[in-house]
Amino acid sequence: MRTQKNRSARTGWIAAAIGLAIMFAACRPGVPVVDPSAPPPSTDGTISGRVVSAAGTPLGVRRLDFVNGATGATFTVSSDANGAFTIKVPPGKYRLKLELRSGETLEKPTGDIDINKSDLDSNIQVVVR
Repeated sequence: MRTQKNRSARTGWIAAAIGLAIMFAACRPGVPVVDPSAPPPSTDGTISGRVVSAAGTPLGVRRLDFVNGATGATFTVSSDANGAFTIKVPPGKYRLKLELRSGETLEKPTGDIDINKSDLDSNIQVVVR
């Protein structure tokens, strides 16, 4: 009986040693558990829409400036031949400045465009008289 107890005790110690060896082999020494590097950048939002006349006709190739109200940063895009535009901007509140030609005015201001992370503000109609 005494040898069976010794075998059981020895088997228990061997199993514990193997378990510890596996646990330490899985760990990489010197590597922190928490990643101290910078967090990933915030995801930009998207503003898209069309520049049209009061009659609904697309006005091609116009410069649009989106100005961040908090930082003053300006993001610029040009509309295509069909008046369509799409631009990625960081989260924030934006004011639109549209390139107007002689005698043109905006029918109504677009107001502040509020963009959050990964936000899509689409179908903005910029109507020019």
